[in-house]
Amino acid sequence: MIATAEPGTALWEAVATAETGIATPPEDAGALTEALLSLAADPGLRIRLGNNARRYAEHHLDKDAILGRFEKTLASLTQSAPSVTRPTTSDG
Repeated sequence: MIATAEPGTALWEAVATAETGIATPPEDAGALTEALLSLAADPGLRIRLGNNARRYAEHHLDKDAILGRFEKTLASLTQSAPSVTRPTTSDG
């Protein structure tokens, strides 16, 4: 995978940190060209990055893993949220 993303974003980190692809800065045609040429010239690199991307997706993008992280985040937010008292209204 070749991703064009800002450094520090989730996509940049997923590609660069997990070695699942090549991250290039936005609007950098030279870096994008170099990434494309690197993959075109190196079958071993394509295979390694593809295998790493598959493992990353299976571990991080699995629906159960995503739901588990969502539930954990939701639980932490609801535990730290202040209680809300709703005003009562009278219809008469």
